[in-house]
Amino acid sequence: FFVAPSNGATPVEITEARDFDGQVEALESALIQQAMEQADNNQSEAARVLGITESRIRAKMRKYKL
Repeated sequence: FFVAPSNGATPVEITEARDFDGQVEALESALIQQAMEQADNNQSEAARVLGITESRIRAKMRKYKL
């Protein structure tokens, strides 16, 4: 099934093939990408939108190679 953001952004597909951690990572990555798009690629603004610290968004972006 799909998790469809209410803002019309691209849905994230949730598949049975991934384990729970893989599903969480796919969702996190998609949320960060959407926040970065919304914030015109400004990491500080994207972090604020997500309610996380700038260092946390940077770490997640490194983790997911964004």
